[in-house]
Amino acid sequence: MCCQLTTNSYAADIGSAFTEGTFSGELRSVLYARSAEGLSGDGVTYLGKANGVAVGGFFAYETKPVNNISAKLALYTAQPVTGEGDKLSRTNLVNGEDGYSNLGQAFLKYDDSVNSLIIGRQEMSTPIVNSDDARVIKDLFSGVSLSTKRVPNHTFNLFYLKEMSGLDNGNEKKDWVSMSKVLGASYDKGMFGAGVKHHSLNNVSAQFWYYQIPETVSIIYADAKLNQPISSDYSLTYEIHGWKSKSKERYENDTNSVVDYNFTGARVSSQYKNLTVQLAFDHLRKKAGTKTIHEAHGNFAEYTYGFLLGSGAYGAALAPVNPNDMTFMTASKVTAQYQLTDDTNLYMGYMMATSNDSQYQSDVNILDIAVFMGNIINKNISLALIYENWDADGNNFFVDNNLVRATLKYSF
Repeated sequence: MCCQLTTNSYAADIGSAFTEGTFSGELRSVLYARSAEGLSGDGVTYLGKANGVAVGGFFAYETKPVNNISAKLALYTAQPVTGEGDKLSRTNLVNGEDGYSNLGQAFLKYDDSVNSLIIGRQEMSTPIVNSDDARVIKDLFSGVSLSTKRVPNHTFNLFYLKEMSGLDNGNEKKDWVSMSKVLGASYDKGMFGAGVKHHSLNNVSAQFWYYQIPETVSIIYADAKLNQPISSDYSLTYEIHGWKSKSKERYENDTNSVVDYNFTGARVSSQYKNLTVQLAFDHLRKKAGTKTIHEAHGNFAEYTYGFLLGSGAYGAALAPVNPNDMTFMTASKVTAQYQLTDDTNLYMGYMMATSNDSQYQSDVNILDIAVFMGNIINKNISLALIYENWDADGNNFFVDNNLVRATLKYSF
């Protein structure tokens, strides 16, 4: 009788997990336009004009947790509305010129508020591997991730990622591609990662991460942040970060290329009531003749990064075709952010970058202007308007350029 009652109770819990599950989703429309006609010295088009509009988003169902275990399925889609040919393809809103759909999230999750385990297709949020959300569908990853907060003031993370899909997978966006093939290798390898975050009570936080794709590449990342309250209305924040990427012998032989570079950066933020002013600096140092790896692994100079094609993200696609003699590039940026209302933020930034290789990647100054608005008509609708202008000294990778992105979202 006891066993029967237990079985019936368990069956009831499983039934309620599905009947009391929740639906959620997002509809978004994205406009992307770029004016540049960039050619390198060898005639390769890196930029080119781009324009198009796409609609899409995702629809998800998540079961009610039973014994801290839940499941989630989310279908994503991106479909073109306007634009055609190469101009549409260069927007990266869809898969070339074609719309596509993807079962982007499909996982089992255990979460007891201290420990979390996710198995399956999922979003990722780490400094080097992240679900970039710059177009219609996010970068998504397939694997296993584990985190625990059992040690006070610390969060420990472990993960293994077999493959990824999306804008930054280096192949067809709709495809799930192994983490080594994302970097151009001919063989399949997944990525291992481990990280620890420290967040103390005296306004200090720091994190350290190690990533490795066996026989392919290893990356070490660290950052630290100190918030210093001055008064009830005024505070200062100091941040530093740095990381190093280094390729392995098999990858070098397989791709006939070498990855060997590092980033360092610092940022100071001054916040008075609703106004924040930031001064930032990022520096790339690399060996001559080596390339940097794809955007997928977060090689953006985050402190001086812009909103569209990488104001300061010069680590994303340096010399993918013809490695050059550049050994350093430096970016400095000043930004101002103002919170107009609880739902509206204004942003302006100006970045100045220089390098020691004007033949390949010229000096460039970049202006960012953005408005982020939430609660338009109702709380579920938001709008982001972003403009970026490049003033480049030369006609190499960076060229004079105007870029626009507008994203309208409806979340439910």
